[in-house]
Amino acid sequence: MNRLLILLSVVLLAGCSKPAPQPDNQPACNPPENQPANQPEPEPDPEPEPAPTRGKLEDPKAPEQTRALELIEKVTGMKFKVHPPVYVYTPEELEEEIKSWGDDGFVPENILGFYKFDTKAFYLVPEAAGNKRAFGLRIHEATHALQDQYYDLTKLHAVPTTTDGDYALLALIEGEAVQVMIDALIDEQPHVAFISKARAPEGSTNPNAYRSVYVYAQGTAFVQALKEVDGYKAVDAAFKDLPVSSEQVLHPEKYTGEKRELPDRIEPDLEALKAALPEGYELAKPDTLGEFETRLVFVQQAATVAESEKIAAGWGGDVLIEATKGEQKLSLWITTWDTAEDAKEFWTALLDLPDLRQAQWDENSDPRKVIVVRGSEGQSAEELAALIDALGQAKVSWHDAE
Repeated sequence: MNRLLILLSVVLLAGCSKPAPQPDNQPACNPPENQPANQPEPEPDPEPEPAPTRGKLEDPKAPEQTRALELIEKVTGMKFKVHPPVYVYTPEELEEEIKSWGDDGFVPENILGFYKFDTKAFYLVPEAAGNKRAFGLRIHEATHALQDQYYDLTKLHAVPTTTDGDYALLALIEGEAVQVMIDALIDEQPHVAFISKARAPEGSTNPNAYRSVYVYAQGTAFVQALKEVDGYKAVDAAFKDLPVSSEQVLHPEKYTGEKRELPDRIEPDLEALKAALPEGYELAKPDTLGEFETRLVFVQQAATVAESEKIAAGWGGDVLIEATKGEQKLSLWITTWDTAEDAKEFWTALLDLPDLRQAQWDENSDPRKVIVVRGSEGQSAEELAALIDALGQAKVSWHDAE
């Protein structure tokens, strides 16, 4: 599953952060008397990672950081439980610090500043960021720490089970951090308001450029739509009732509307697919791309941004299952659409994909469903037909069914 690395921290609260079930009327932080001798000792909280070694720990009362935290609290109406530490670096120092982590899975998005979840620290390079940008970074990254203190972002990241769900969550997390920065700085740096208006560079086929714009700009636009409902109270509520698809982010009315629009539920027949696979292929876990990643399928084939958005518009749901045999790969894709016209437009665009192996759209019997096989060559016509037939056995529960 594709994931954008988000710069978050985990703040461990003092006291009983994860109390075991207690008898009635028993204070949570005090074990009951006469506890059985064979009662297992509770596992201690994990030790925090070693503090950064090359940066200089900033004074916790440093004026810039104090002001940043105060602005965040004023904007959101939420108080910090713990003030995150800030370590100040030169570019060279930070480069060495990052090397010392080895292959720990963390890849900073930039060298200006970021929050690292395991050290619970903000790494800042004022020399590279510049004073104005550095202050905005303080607000953005400290907002992630605030989110973590209230919503436990580690647990939130375990909620989505698909690529589409990941991107919906990321858009909310980053969108709020950007919007808090905008609200905090709008008087002195009015240009920050244009972040939500950013769009992917026309003509680029690099999917990461589009992903970055989606998470930050369109995530911010989503948070702005939430604020129109009930300010930051609505944003707070969204963290407790997460958007489930990038479609809801791209079209906020499908989340905030009186009747929330959920994706179609698609249940593939995995046994039928296994039986239809060419010899030697193995199925991976089913995933969902969503409207946003469906756009990228066509952007990577040099479609314009506007064209890719139009093709993916009307997305109703999808399930993607990868099948691999060594270096060979097949993408087995079941898609549903809001209307037959949406399905037809998607079907027509599919025909230009260079790795299309087989596809089916029956405008008479199943006009809102399109089945796709993409990937490596080498399958016979009979094998491809068997895969299409197996994909067609998926059960679809339509979101707009009465």
